[in-house]
Amino acid sequence: MVIELSLDTWVSLAALAAALITMYGMLRRGARNDMKAFRAEFTGDITELRTEVKGDITELRAGTEGSIARLEGAIEHLDQRTTRIEENIIEFRSEVKADITRLEENIVELRAEIKADITRLDDRVYALAVGLKPLVERSEQAATAG
Repeated sequence: MVIELSLDTWVSLAALAAALITMYGMLRRGARNDMKAFRAEFTGDITELRTEVKGDITELRAGTEGSIARLEGAIEHLDQRTTRIEENIIEFRSEVKADITRLEENIVELRAEIKADITRLDDRVYALAVGLKPLVERSEQAATAG
């Protein structure tokens, strides 16, 4: 069984397929860009934390000229900051993991939606072809008879 479609129908189908492919590509690119942004933000935070810790160490070394009590107080303060930094890193990692999970879920949902859209399109194209078949046959018969 051969379904003959007009050139306009084929062009429309090709344009629709190209649009769906483009939309899928844009969605994937957007997800990749979001992942890159999360990684860049995470790297920047670690660099900032390292700079802060190095600054604290420098201050601590300068303070060693003072009394032992001041030094112990600075060490305690540094420990508290380090603990807060570690807690922030752990919290940030959890947030990033949750964001990545949500992004992956969104990608899965979008893929499912695109597949459903393509299936509906395929069904519509088939229905269109089936509906046009009698018209094509009549026009062929009329052309043959005339």
